[in-house]
Amino acid sequence: MGLLSRLFKKKGVEQETESVVTVDKDHAVVELRSPCLLAFDLPAEGVKYTIPDFEPGQYKIPMHAIKVVSGAGPSDTNLIEVDTGVIYFIDADYEDKFRDFEAQMFEETGDSYQMVENPEQFAEQIGIAYDCLEAPGIGSGYDFEGDGTYVLDLSKVERV
Repeated sequence: MGLLSRLFKKKGVEQETESVVTVDKDHAVVELRSPCLLAFDLPAEGVKYTIPDFEPGQYKIPMHAIKVVSGAGPSDTNLIEVDTGVIYFIDADYEDKFRDFEAQMFEETGDSYQMVENPEQFAEQIGIAYDCLEAPGIGSGYDFEGDGTYVLDLSKVERV
């Protein structure tokens, strides 16, 4: 079971049976007030994506919108580098506020992060709803299987 699932079972639950992984949480929902969506793993700076035909509101980011990239060069700028198996999504205008609370939410433990506080309690202090997707692992049927390099397919992101 992944980090968020173990700590906050309402966020998503993984079950492994006969080498097939099922995931209850197959999408993230974020509030966007600007057209810039930031996708990032905690240790990384993240990537800013511009939502086409933007209107403020809630946006759904399905797991299948995360695509694996192989053979990326150093000039590729829209790549999400994942080292913790989790991608966070937030309105890019609120990144600084999120990063202010990041140290309170997570504790670096060697080569990973451990959640020490429920991140949902910080949404009000940050000023906007954010969300994350945890990699379901190998055999899930999704490109997003864990650590690696990914890109977000904006054609699959939709306003809800």
